[in-house]
Amino acid sequence: MHRANEGVSAARNAGMDAAHGDYLCFVDSDDAVEPQLAETAVRAAQRYDAQIVFYANMNDRYNDEGTLLDSAQQSSVAFVAETAKEFKRHFLELSHGQYVCPPWNKLFLTSFVKQVGIRFPEGVAGGEDSAFNFPLYVAAERVVAIDEPLYRYSMRAGSTMNTFDPRLLEGRVSVHAALLPIIQEWNPTYLNDHDNRLITNVWIVLSLLYADRRPQIRQRRGTIVRGIIANPVVRECARSVNAVGTKNRLMTVLIHNGNVLATRIIMRAVNLLKRIRSKVSR
Repeated sequence: MHRANEGVSAARNAGMDAAHGDYLCFVDSDDAVEPQLAETAVRAAQRYDAQIVFYANMNDRYNDEGTLLDSAQQSSVAFVAETAKEFKRHFLELSHGQYVCPPWNKLFLTSFVKQVGIRFPEGVAGGEDSAFNFPLYVAAERVVAIDEPLYRYSMRAGSTMNTFDPRLLEGRVSVHAALLPIIQEWNPTYLNDHDNRLITNVWIVLSLLYADRRPQIRQRRGTIVRGIIANPVVRECARSVNAVGTKNRLMTVLIHNGNVLATRIIMRAVNLLKRIRSKVSR
């Protein structure tokens, strides 16, 4: 099928509309899968009548020339949950293993997705994966996780890693706020992980802001930082989160105190260190 480029959400929705099979899985254009992915995941789904099958992934790191530098398995989680209660009990394990947010490390029962009636939100540049996944998690009763790495996620250097786009945080903030009441009712043990993910995304977006050397972006850095620090959803998250990790603890303090100047100094220093390390490693 051929369509005009309308973004990843529109492409995935079009794929779901065209799908006639019993199961759905998603593959990003620059990633790869193991030849046995469909056979292995479908076998697990059929054995346990699962609505969702999680599988492990490899992180393949490439340099700017496309040469594979190294490869490592993201994590290893395995369980069979035959009730919604069992699935919720395993959910933090999935979260800590970084299984929860992407759509590409899962096989979905097509009839289950259609029954829930969920689609990827189009026009959202960040957080669309969680907006799709979480209604399915809430409705799921039979879930399997297998520890075999069936997906290969490509981590590439290049311009996209150094380009700031304000929509990335806007989308994540919007989805974070929309999911809060859902998570509070469904599985409140996940709330702190949910908050930590938003704080992590704030750090990532600020890092991109200071890595982006385009003049029009550099001139607006102060205004952009001020807007992020003052965002009410971000500030409420910083107030309530039990921050995990040095970066998140530092980011939480900066947001909580509304310290724009300190944030700018720290992110500028972090970016400078990254550039120095990059030059030394060449």
